[in-house]
Amino acid sequence: MAMPLAIGGLGFSPAIIGYIMGFYGVCTGLFQVMYFAKIIRFMGERKVFVIGIASFAPIFALFPVMSITAQAFGVTAFTWTCIVVMLFLMVFVDMSFGMITSP
Repeated sequence: MAMPLAIGGLGFSPAIIGYIMGFYGVCTGLFQVMYFAKIIRFMGERKVFVIGIASFAPIFALFPVMSITAQAFGVTAFTWTCIVVMLFLMVFVDMSFGMITSP
């Protein structure tokens, strides 16, 4: 995210990246505190784990999409939407890690 647009990054300053990661950490923590157990009871451990690991595919696919659109049009609302979607999917990745570490 900090790399210049010309070489595939988004050109964000360290402060913006810090705000994004802080927002992600708070949202992940709150989501897991409020919904982790409910989701496990509803879907089961295996299904949550598989969904979490499968979330890596769209997460990795969003990186070139963000880069190409940012190079063509600049950092727009679409780029920010992709970042939010990516962070939302990363919450499920973190839940799959919770499945590995649960007793």
